[in-house]
Amino acid sequence: MGPPIDLQHTILNSLRQCPESLFIFDDVEEIPSGIVNYIVHMLNHNVVLDGVSLSKAMFVFITNVGGVEISNILLNMLKNGKTREEADYYDFERALQLASYKYENTGFFRSHLVDSHVVDYYIPFLPLEASHVRSCIMQEFSLYNITKSQIDEDILRMVMKHVTFEEIFVNGGCKRISKKVAAIVRDHFLHL
Repeated sequence: MGPPIDLQHTILNSLRQCPESLFIFDDVEEIPSGIVNYIVHMLNHNVVLDGVSLSKAMFVFITNVGGVEISNILLNMLKNGKTREEADYYDFERALQLASYKYENTGFFRSHLVDSHVVDYYIPFLPLEASHVRSCIMQEFSLYNITKSQIDEDILRMVMKHVTFEEIFVNGGCKRISKKVAAIVRDHFLHL
C-alpha cells in the first residue's frame, strides 16, 4: 500500500472516530508534488466516502510558499498609507493562490487542490517588523523571570544586532531569538 492510499485511510479512520477532525499539513512545500492531489476529492463539499462523511472535517495546509509575494503586497500597502491592521486576507488571496500553483518542487505545484478551487481561504502569515521582534525578545526574557524594567536599550540592541531585515521586514521572524536571549541571560543576568 503506497503513501497516498495510507493517507486516505488515515483520514477516513480518524473521521470514523471523530467526525469533526482537524487535519494539519505543515510545510506543504516539502511534500512531493502531486501527493496532495490524492485527497482533493475529500475536500469537496458534502463528500461521503466508505460511509464516512467529510462535511465536518477541516483541512489546514501551511506553507512558506508565497512569502515574497506577501511581503511585496504588504510593503506596497504600507507605502500607500494603509496600515498592516487594515490589511485583509483578500488583499493576498490571488497572489497566494498563484504562488502555490507555480512553484516547482512543492506540494502545491500544479496541484488539483489549487486548480479545482476546493481551498476556501488563503490566509497569509504577514512578515514581522522590528516592533514585533522586540515583543518576541521581551517574551523570551520573561521566560527567565526577567522583567521589562531590567532590560534596557543596550540589551535589546544586543539581541537586535543578530536580526536581519529585508526592507522593513525581518528575515526568519523570531526563530533565532530564543538562543540569543539565552546567551545574554547567561552572560549578563545569572550573576544577579
